[in-house]
Formats: sequence, structure tokens, C-alpha cells
Amino acid sequence: MSVPGFEKALRRAVDWGKRGDWAGLIDDHMKEHFRVAGAADDVEIDDYIESLDEAVHQLAVRAALDDYLTCEFFAAGETVITDYLKRRGWNESVPRKEALTALNDSVMSLYEVVAVEPANSLTLRDLLRGGDPVTVEDRKSAAITPVGQRLGLRLFRWRGKPQIARGVLPFSRKGADKMRRLFDSVKSRLGTRADCEAVGSADDAPPAGRPSDGLDDTDLLRGMAYVFTTVFLLDVGSDGWLWDDVLATLGSDREFVDLRYPVVGSRDEIRAKLAAARCIVAADDKYMWLDAAPQPGESVDDAPPILGLFHGVDAGPLGLCLLWADREQQARAMVRDLLGGFVGPPTVERWKLGDLCDEVGDRDEAAEPAPGPARDDAEQPARAVG
Repeated sequence: MSVPGFEKALRRAVDWGKRGDWAGLIDDHMKEHFRVAGAADDVEIDDYIESLDEAVHQLAVRAALDDYLTCEFFAAGETVITDYLKRRGWNESVPRKEALTALNDSVMSLYEVVAVEPANSLTLRDLLRGGDPVTVEDRKSAAITPVGQRLGLRLFRWRGKPQIARGVLPFSRKGADKMRRLFDSVKSRLGTRADCEAVGSADDAPPAGRPSDGLDDTDLLRGMAYVFTTVFLLDVGSDGWLWDDVLATLGSDREFVDLRYPVVGSRDEIRAKLAAARCIVAADDKYMWLDAAPQPGESVDDAPPILGLFHGVDAGPLGLCLLWADREQQARAMVRDLLGGFVGPPTVERWKLGDLCDEVGDRDEAAEPAPGPARDDAEQPARAVG
């Protein structure tokens, strides 16, 4: 997220959603995201939540909180975000208010990662609504998200740039296929949230209900956020995987380095020098620095390991993102010898793989509390589909 201070603004909105008229809604609303998956395991909802792996739990909670903040309650269709901005908007800067408003209008959908520029951007294709792929600048997620990954997430635009909300749910291919089938069934046959009650309990399509009354795909998705969480939880089970496996394989201390050089010469000359370098390969307008020069006729897939990726070749600082921090001095020498007269001294940004958990459930950050016991006097939310 590139909006300065947006995470703090989100936390203030969540705190607002626990006060006043909202206090009786949050627990029941959060539990709705876990209820069907818990019933599938034939356990009480609180026991089911307690049994979840920490990383899985955090992913589900973040997605559920995004839904809670943007879900329409009461007769006037108020959301936590609209109420917070109306009553406490003076406490937020204009950029944060714009970002909160854009998030409020977003919906959860299912996306496929169709291209990755490592540690720079992801290109996502909406598998439910179609349309052109969207490229999102998100260096941390791009560093570890493979092409082909299916993700349940919210996209919204802030000042013209696509942004990914913090509630991101990774699906297996089977889980994504199930989500698509469920959406297609709801789209063609259902119109109310009550009709969707059974969607997470079996692979069969849900029972037929009344027609959708002409609601478009976005309208339907606005009422289906809890279905994404349900399918995600059933997809991964309660055994845990995700970041624990990633960190165990690569090591949480693995460090990434991004060297950013101010451009002082011709970009055409820079492109020509990159294209002529034996250890740099151009593919799809991207320049990859390899561990050794590829053999004649060797495909990119069979080439030596990629050490880093150049970015900003066409505009802005020229960057070289290194996938292995111990190659930094080698990279500096390579750029100095190749582009010495065209770039100035670099600035450096470093981060560790373990730090990426901040995007999907940071273990070092105080976690949002798990949904607590249901209150007998809690007001039931009147959730709108459209």
C-alpha cells in the first residue's frame, strides 16, 4: 500500500467500528466468516477459530475486517468507513480519506497472477468479472508471488493507481475452481445472502433461490465476501501452510536489496548497453541479470539463475532488485562497469523475507483480536446484496 499512513487510518476505522451503534455488530459479523467452515469440521465456532494456524487465522481475519468496514448496515446502507469519515474524517489527511473512500467502494473478487516483475509489480486478471488485466505496483508481494497463483482480494484505485487491500486470500487451483463455480451459480440462480448459506459446505452448487433481479457481477460480489473466506478456510483446512512453508523453505532472514540509480545519461544508450551485456537477458521488455552468460540458443527458462531484475528503464530511477543480498558488491561493480557514465550513485533499500508477513499477517505486530463470544443482545446486521 503506497498511501502514507493508511494502515493507521484503517486501525482507527476498525476501532470506530467497535464503538457506539457498531459495538453489537462486529463479533457476529466476523464469526459469519468462520461459521460454515467450523460447521464442516463439526466443532463449535470458538473452538474452530482457536484451532486455526496463526497465519491462516490472520489472513481470514484481515479479509473479514475489510468486509466489516465496507459492508452496508442499517436501513440507510451506512458502512463503518462512511460513518467514520462523516464523524471523524477531520482526523485524516485528504489522501487517507480518498483511499478509505475507494476501499469502501471495493468488492472481493478472484484474481489470477498472470505476470510478475519481481519485487516491483503484479499483473492480475479478474477470473469472475473479466476485463483487462491490471498491473499493481507492490514490490513486497511481487517478490514472492508466483505466476499462476489465484488470490481472493480487493482492488481499488487511489489517485489513478490500483491498490491491493490488506485482506488477501491465496487459493489452490481446486479452491479457485470451486469459488468460480459458486459465483456462477449465485449469478444465475440466487439473489439473497440467505440463499447462499450452504455454499461452503459441499462441492455441489447451492440450492436454487429467487433470480438475481438484474444485479450485475459487482453487486453480487458485494454480498459474497464471507463466501471467499469460507472457501479459503475449507481449501487450506486448519493444518496451516502458507507463510510457515515459505519461510521454512527460503528462511525468514533472507534479505532482498534494491539498488536505485539516478539516470544522468541517455535512456536509449542504457537500453542498448543492457541489451548488449552477455550476462543480461531481455525478455518481454524486462532485463534480467543472470549468474552467467546463457549459451547460444538457450531459452530463458534454461538459462543460469536470475540474480536480479532491472526496473525503471523507461522512467524514473534505474533500479536493480537483487534476489540475493550477498551479490550486492558484485552488482554494484557490474553496473559501474556497464553504465558508469549514465547513472549516479545509488540509494539502497533492504528488507527481509520475514518482513513480508506484514502484508499477510505479521507475527511481530499486535494481531487483531480473534472474534469473541457472541452477545445475546447483539443487533443482527441487515446485509445488502446490491
